[in-house]
Amino acid sequence: MKPYISQIKYLLILKSGCVFPCNHIRKFPTFGICAVQIPCLIKDETYGILLVWIIYISLGGLTIMALKDYLLEKPILETERLILRPISEADVKDLEEWLPDPDLYTYWGRAANKSELNPKELFYDPRPHIKRKPSAEFVWGIVLKSNNKVIGQLYVIDIENSRMAKVAYRISKEHWGKGYTTESLKKAVNFCFKNTELQRLWTDVDVRNIASCKVLEKCDFTKEGLIRQGKFNLTYCDYYLYGLLKEDYPS
Repeated sequence: MKPYISQIKYLLILKSGCVFPCNHIRKFPTFGICAVQIPCLIKDETYGILLVWIIYISLGGLTIMALKDYLLEKPILETERLILRPISEADVKDLEEWLPDPDLYTYWGRAANKSELNPKELFYDPRPHIKRKPSAEFVWGIVLKSNNKVIGQLYVIDIENSRMAKVAYRISKEHWGKGYTTESLKKAVNFCFKNTELQRLWTDVDVRNIASCKVLEKCDFTKEGLIRQGKFNLTYCDYYLYGLLKEDYPS
């Protein structure tokens, strides 16, 4: 039964873009993007929905979604030349072309592991009977639009209290120096600050990895410090800490 206008307290906007009037927000599941209380002065339902859409657009669309909203369905991001999406077993052939390359691990802090040497292992679960909790982390494959090949990976990991996360990235040696890493990182940063509650992104970089430092600086990260002979993955070296706060992010 359709509620009377006087009974409507909220309009719930879903990911699909649908708008539902309701009078008790707790009745709705977590996939709602936002709920806006309708002022008592609004007596016309059409006008009320229009007002909520104006508020919704002014907030930047999906900006008030939380990390928990992406637990089961990771977003697909798009740039001029790239698509960022979760990788699947169908991508194994692409991954085999570059993921085992030892040059990729020169500044990675360790050599390639078993699953990186044999990308099929990435999709093998040795204990399928164990029910695993979904992760709030993001692991995207960097995909070229021109040929739909996975040429790299970008990570948002080590999330702490839904406030701070580490970024990491790697790309096929064949595609170094073409701006793909910068292009994908800019998109991921924009997503994190505008579509989640993350307030800080950071990473560490071997001081010898000049190309990676340039990528971070192009993406507005600040060099915050130098760690001398600190532990860097499975090795010890001098490395920089880079960080970017949401409040400093150019909108």
